[in-house]
Amino acid sequence: MIVKGKKEEKDLIIQAIDNAFQDDRKEEIFSIAKEQPQAYGEGVNTSESHFLYEENGEILAVVGNLLGEIKINGKKYPFGRVGSVSTKKGHRGKGLMTALLNEVEKEDWQKGTIFSVLTGKRERYGRKGYENGPVSFIFEFSPTSPSDYFHLLPFEEKYLPEAFSFYQKNDPYQIRTKETFLRTLGTEKGKPYLILREGKIAGYLSMKEDMILELAMEDLSHLKDVLGLFPSKKVSLYCNSLNFPLIQACYREGGKVFLYQREMIRVYRPKEFLEMLDILNHAKRRPVSLPEPFDSRTFVSSLFPDLKEATLSDFAYFFDLPFCDLF
Repeated sequence: MIVKGKKEEKDLIIQAIDNAFQDDRKEEIFSIAKEQPQAYGEGVNTSESHFLYEENGEILAVVGNLLGEIKINGKKYPFGRVGSVSTKKGHRGKGLMTALLNEVEKEDWQKGTIFSVLTGKRERYGRKGYENGPVSFIFEFSPTSPSDYFHLLPFEEKYLPEAFSFYQKNDPYQIRTKETFLRTLGTEKGKPYLILREGKIAGYLSMKEDMILELAMEDLSHLKDVLGLFPSKKVSLYCNSLNFPLIQACYREGGKVFLYQREMIRVYRPKEFLEMLDILNHAKRRPVSLPEPFDSRTFVSSLFPDLKEATLSDFAYFFDLPFCDLF
């Protein structure tokens, strides 16, 4: 039987998700609350956004469908984010997940959802109408010389105005508020730091293990010095595909580049979807030269398609919104 989750079932839903994902891991203990604290952490309750498949009082499968909206020029663009797609071991292959995703589809149509985002690349999602989403960049740098000019300072809330100003100058979307900026830096985006140069704030970064998940600086010509803060190991830096200044700075420093695709997108209302992307990225449509290993002509033609001829897959290249910032 399919039911909607209740607020008082938060612990049961988390336990069901943890158990399902734990079955696929042999060593590390899985915790959805640690992986996605913005949706399952302390003080957050998204239980009513979940569809549950229950049998004899036991949760056998779970799908979360968090609904939100992007506001642009006074107009609202509703969207959904599908996550925590999980089925208990021993009950897979019985169509439980398909049944839950059907309920997600019904809800999205009823709520006027324009598009839905799902993290994953499995073939079964393609059968439910999801297409491959945007391509992002990951640059990998070899160990470099230690920096004498820059230092890192653990982020403190009192420095929020300065850090947020760097976000506003560097991010191509301008979606986050000060509140969501601080929350996402401290959760899904890893551990945040301020970048200091001679005692003055020169930017910020967020680090998770050996990956810089977000970086904004006053002067990107000093990127090499910041990378020098991590001299003992290889470090990677994530860039969205529209942050041209950061991409070009990474190329200048000789970063080895990889393409990264993290989401799938299902579009329910193409006209509104294309309208939203056109507005969001209007100022970003300009020629850009990307060196190898890319076939830059193919990439640019996908990144800057003619509006009348563009397909949804083409426009997906525009769509590298930081979705965690929207919740």
